[in-house]
Amino acid sequence: MTLEICGVTKRYGGAVALDDLSVRFATGRLTVLLGPDGGGAATLLALVAGIDHPDDGGVYVDGVDLVDLAPDHRPVLLGAAELLAGWAPPTDGPSVLLLDEPFAGLDPAARQRVRERLEQLRGDDGLTVVVHTHHPGDVLPVADEVVVVACGRVEQAGSPASVYDEPRSDVVMELLGDVTHLGGEAVRPHEVEVSRHPTDVAAYAGTVAHQRRLGRETRLTVLTDDGEVVEVDLSPERVAALALGEGDTVYVSAAARRPHAPCAR
Repeated sequence: MTLEICGVTKRYGGAVALDDLSVRFATGRLTVLLGPDGGGAATLLALVAGIDHPDDGGVYVDGVDLVDLAPDHRPVLLGAAELLAGWAPPTDGPSVLLLDEPFAGLDPAARQRVRERLEQLRGDDGLTVVVHTHHPGDVLPVADEVVVVACGRVEQAGSPASVYDEPRSDVVMELLGDVTHLGGEAVRPHEVEVSRHPTDVAAYAGTVAHQRRLGRETRLTVLTDDGEVVEVDLSPERVAALALGEGDTVYVSAAARRPHAPCAR
């Protein structure tokens, strides 16, 4: 079933939780719904499930408006990780499966089981799956699409790769991975280059303050002469080549990125 949200607005007193929001979740696709706390993603889930009602706009499944239907009369199932264990798509027709924070509080083995179950459900022609989470790294490998809701609107939507590689705002960038700042711009730690000598590109001098292992990679913390704290992820090969120690002088740089506008109404 195709799930469509059309021009939905939701207010709580003077606060606008959703602001004329429209988005479409396609049948047979697994969509990850992301957003900062208070950004509207959780409210959107509640409106689809019938827990709450919009002030304006409609919630449609295959063209049928659900707004006036009680939760138990909607072709929508809302749950968390425990729902997945014994649940199977109904045989009497397609449905919409909403999962709210299915990875919260789970150990790595349990998160892997949830991810495998989602992989099994993905691609079912009669099923639309929407996963709301603050742990995107757990579900992005099996996701078809990402929708980011912030400031009550859809901040960005697209494939996981396109949203990660080309975030339209700092909000989106920070939701989809680690972020550090260099020269006042947000960059990812693995995008920062480190050298022992000045390079041809714009580089900032600094001092190695700390380094620690993060799995296979090493996270380097550099304090620049301008006062910025820059986090850098280095491969084992690069760590060996640089042979850095705390207190060493280094030069950090990153490829130029277009400015990312803050989320704003």
